[in-house]
Amino acid sequence: MEQEEKRKISLSDDDMERIATRAKELALRDIYVAVGKSVVAKALWVLGAAAAAIGAWLHFQPTQ
Repeated sequence: MEQEEKRKISLSDDDMERIATRAKELALRDIYVAVGKSVVAKALWVLGAAAAAIGAWLHFQPTQ
């Protein structure tokens, strides 16, 4: 069996800061996407309920 050598990667403080900043940006983007989807889903639900209520109201209006 061949033994694999483990490489030790050396990162500068600047490299680590860039990696941390990029990770933070990606995490925030994912949060904004999730919140946006939730808001859109709730807005569509409210619009659908309002359309159903208006449709029911119009259906039961007396005709003249």
